[in-house]
Amino acid sequence: MREITTHHTNGANRAIILEAIEGDGIEPASSYATRIHPSWPHDSKGVTQVFAFQAGPIEVVGVNGITLEVLLAIARDKLEYHQSTRYACIENAAALAFVKNAANALESRTTRRTAEGVEGTHMLDKGAREADVITPADVGSVDDLHA
Repeated sequence: MREITTHHTNGANRAIILEAIEGDGIEPASSYATRIHPSWPHDSKGVTQVFAFQAGPIEVVGVNGITLEVLLAIARDKLEYHQSTRYACIENAAALAFVKNAANALESRTTRRTAEGVEGTHMLDKGAREADVITPADVGSVDDLHA
């Protein structure tokens, strides 16, 4: 397993150990596990959660895991809730906009791959080949993808 620490922004997040469970060679990791660090002073009862991602084309293996779209929907729901309470703030609004933008980008990818006849396969499509030279800094919004 490979530990991920990009979420370590405060004490609560540092107490959560996030590990990538290495995949089958096609995907870098097919599952991720979270657990509470043993030094966390509160009673966490050793909670471990495993998030298994879809592995393989649905038409071939069926639905066997979650997708990035599902994780983004969870983040969106949580942020929308916070924005409807006294915890609303500009940073949550920005995060919500970015989550929506990420979901829209993935939907755009699915639409393009479907049109090219490669959605649901491990086949590369024209957009994937073009992406080899595009970095995240090159794309500001979904609208920029097709500009």
